[in-house]
Amino acid sequence: MSATRSTDGSRIRLGVSLRNLNPSQLAYYVTRNLNTAARLDMVDDCIIFFDQVSPAPFKTLFSTLNGSELWDFDGTLITTDISTTLSSQKAVNAARTFFYVWDLEWRRQNGSENYDDNIKAFTDENIELIARSKSHATAISNFCNRKVKHVVDDFNIEQLMRIISNE
Repeated sequence: MSATRSTDGSRIRLGVSLRNLNPSQLAYYVTRNLNTAARLDMVDDCIIFFDQVSPAPFKTLFSTLNGSELWDFDGTLITTDISTTLSSQKAVNAARTFFYVWDLEWRRQNGSENYDDNIKAFTDENIELIARSKSHATAISNFCNRKVKHVVDDFNIEQLMRIISNE
């Protein structure tokens, strides 16, 4: 399988922004699926950007960089929580951004404390929303009054690449 191409015909550089790579379902699925993308030459380049240093759940076949390096990334970026989405909005790069909503974090008690900041991550029209499940898509739409265009279970890389390349 050759690298997926974007709508303009160029090969895709894929970055994923995580808070950290601590053992979690999210870190596991992201790492496993990016390893698959790298191994099968589905992308030109894969990078995980992290905010907090921690070891990856297992060996990676791609780069991991501190989130401070995001300013220079010009590929397709997938953010994974409110914090990484808000950080990506401040970056002055040319990255095309998707917000893969892994967790409904605003529903927890401490997540509801800063509604104004939280809602900014969901209402930016330049960032496309991807939900983890249909029930998450409904909850997201109810929270921010914005339609979620895509549902992708467990960071499925084949589905994500179709979304990225067909947009």
